[in-house]
Amino acid sequence: MKRLSIVSIVSIVNRSKTLFLIAVIGLLISCDSPNPQKTDIQESTGIAEMVFKNGNIYTVEDSEPWAEAVALLNGEFVYVGKNEGVDSWVGDSTTVVDLNGKFVMPGIYDMHLHPDLALVPEKVGQKTVPHLATPEEIKKLILEVARSTDRDAWIVLHDWQIGPFLEAGIKPGMEWIDSFMPDRPVFLVDNSRVYNMFNAKAAELAGIDQNTRDPRHGYLERDPETGKLTGIVIDGAQAPFWEVMPPIPQTAYEEAYLEAVQRLAAVGVVGAKFSHMNIPMIEAVHFLDENDQLTLRVETHLSWKDDLAKVDDRWDYIAGKRLMYRSDLVNPNGVKFHFDGVVPARSGLMLEPYRDEESWRGSTNLTNPEIKDVVVYCDKLGIRVDAHCQGDGAARLFLDAVEHARNINGPNGPRHQMTHSTFIHPEDRSRFAQLNVIPEFSPIYWFNSPAVNGMKTLLSDSQVEGAFPISEVLAENGRGVIGTDWPVTPLEGIWVGFETLVTRENPWGEVEGILGTPISLEQAIRMLTINGAWAMEVEDITGSIKVGKSADFIVLNQNLFEINPKEISKTIVLTTVFRGNPVNIEESTRKYIEAQIDKPFPTSLRYP
Repeated sequence: MKRLSIVSIVSIVNRSKTLFLIAVIGLLISCDSPNPQKTDIQESTGIAEMVFKNGNIYTVEDSEPWAEAVALLNGEFVYVGKNEGVDSWVGDSTTVVDLNGKFVMPGIYDMHLHPDLALVPEKVGQKTVPHLATPEEIKKLILEVARSTDRDAWIVLHDWQIGPFLEAGIKPGMEWIDSFMPDRPVFLVDNSRVYNMFNAKAAELAGIDQNTRDPRHGYLERDPETGKLTGIVIDGAQAPFWEVMPPIPQTAYEEAYLEAVQRLAAVGVVGAKFSHMNIPMIEAVHFLDENDQLTLRVETHLSWKDDLAKVDDRWDYIAGKRLMYRSDLVNPNGVKFHFDGVVPARSGLMLEPYRDEESWRGSTNLTNPEIKDVVVYCDKLGIRVDAHCQGDGAARLFLDAVEHARNINGPNGPRHQMTHSTFIHPEDRSRFAQLNVIPEFSPIYWFNSPAVNGMKTLLSDSQVEGAFPISEVLAENGRGVIGTDWPVTPLEGIWVGFETLVTRENPWGEVEGILGTPISLEQAIRMLTINGAWAMEVEDITGSIKVGKSADFIVLNQNLFEINPKEISKTIVLTTVFRGNPVNIEESTRKYIEAQIDKPFPTSLRYP
């Protein structure tokens, strides 16, 4: 057996039949126990490769929720139970990790994120606007980029916010940008990626003017009196701008997803759904998979329309090309739809009119017949429909469409996913369990915040108070999951999301009070573990700590059952183990993630 005393263990990686130890955790590796008689299973499979003992291990298995030790062999749990029972799995080549009482739980699942939107801009030299930057600061950054780049190059900045413009009394848009940068194409992406700003030169190059028709999945904002473009573009109407920008190099996607894999492991994620992808993005994930660089399970969800980027070869992909990317770790059988817009832009489809509106309830991005037909079509092909639904009207349309598909194709089709699930009418909350639909809640805004206060100007008090009805859906046996929607809320914010499921309070004290109904710690853990595995349809092989399942788990710096729930957001993942191998996380990534702890992330009202 291995007798090693180290300061910490970040990763033990088995490559080419050689065991490499790479530092990081405060765990003592040791063993003094004899080898008791082997069981039949051990005689046929051999001794364990690794044993973790003396831990507080929460298994998420109702029959045996707690354990002290686990043994790993061939990437699976072969023993889960008391310390004394694990000794028979220890041999001369077994590495034994003394957890010293540390808390262990299954790895977690982020069911909605966009690594490309978060990381690709930096790879291609695009700049990020500082948090809550003023118009003057953004102007200065635009001028700096203009001086340092070719005269014909696009100037693209990310993460501007509407709040500082409103405070400065400046209307964002074409007139403002053209006042100091009329000759270079400028495109500014807001922190939600759906409310963007452009100038006249950008519109010219994109072939857009005041006579351009709006697509169903977005719109160009126009002056209500003159009909002229204001320089604001919403949702999928931004696609023509991206089409005329220089293409993103494939290496930029590969580098971005590799960095994302590191960051995901650092926060304890072992399963994720990458949303709104095009073929080059999926090719980049496939490249990592082929080169054994994935340390999590991934679902890729292709854009149904050109919402955020142009999708070539969509129909070949849906017809069957997607299966070329299928592997043990990658499931390409997902398609992302926008059923409505967003409530702050009054494009989220509600069942009741917006506040101060006689009849306007928002809009759908697809016709009602299209919604029903595409869900039936995808369901029959075994493709998971991932439906963006922020308003309760969109939620009902989606659930109706899934019910229609179940009636035609039978009840055993894919588990389709409602993404965001911000507003769900009480009459619809039981339908998730009835229809086998995944309620995914994102982004991490299910607590009182400036964003929630902003929604109170758009919706009735009762509608806002019912936002993110997580407890209510769980009470109806819905299997809820969460997503960061990274970069809308930060990836490391998943632990803030964890905490606020249990408290429903603003973690930084920005706004007092509780929004909605808190859930128990046990319910929150299930949402982030076994429910996530269920949402990826891999619950039989992972998602809990059980003999025969994939050894996917995390070691934490604190016991979630022994701390004040308001301390959950301070959790640090000491080690992520995936398929029996501790993941090697670069020290720079670990330090970056730990530096983000306790940092508030943007929750301001994003739209006028």
